[in-house]
Amino acid sequence: MLVMSKGALSAKQAETYYQEKYSQDDYYTEHHRIAGHWFGQGAEALGLADEVSPDDFRAVLHGQNPATGEALVQTAKGSDERRPGWDATFNARKSVSIQALVASDSQLAEAHRIAVRRALAEVERYTLSRQHGGQEWVITGNIVAVRFDHIAARPSQSADDGYGPDPHLHTHVVIANMTRRPDGQWRGLDPVEIYRSQSFATAVYRSELAREVQRLGYRIEVTGPDGRWELAGYTR
Repeated sequence: MLVMSKGALSAKQAETYYQEKYSQDDYYTEHHRIAGHWFGQGAEALGLADEVSPDDFRAVLHGQNPATGEALVQTAKGSDERRPGWDATFNARKSVSIQALVASDSQLAEAHRIAVRRALAEVERYTLSRQHGGQEWVITGNIVAVRFDHIAARPSQSADDGYGPDPHLHTHVVIANMTRRPDGQWRGLDPVEIYRSQSFATAVYRSELAREVQRLGYRIEVTGPDGRWELAGYTR
């Protein structure tokens, strides 16, 4: 399931999220460092691939080319603060999380990552920007994004309850507010169609994950009219 943030990240959030949220994950009593990975044709155009460094992450969220420091996207007119980007989350089904993390089936975790990449590739096709002084939308079809794979839900109860966070396989995707127009110019990203495509992206993610887990030999059972499913044999 894909869930987009209700609004853009603030500049303050963009500066602190890398250290406080995206690059850390709690699993019971251990602390894991999370390596982010670049995604998108926009990232490829900037020569960004594989693991993300904090400096490159910060540069992109400021609309800069990490390699040169060049400002690719300027602060919007009439705005005191540029919107650095948006946060999206792909959540695996609970049975998949348990089987992947508690039963240590690393192939299921990889199936989740494959499904995320395929869904993101579909979402990327809906990327828009503006041209002619903001009067016209133009399809760009590329994003600059970073994926962070997490394995636990953040604790919702008191730390004194004797329990750690639930195993929860999910991927945070930070979509930067920059995209390359067909004319080669870098501009701010208009997320309207990405927001509208959430249900579609969710369907792609669910179907691709279902295909992958069945390829691994698991059976699934549909649990909701919207296509939700769980691994067969798991009850609530």
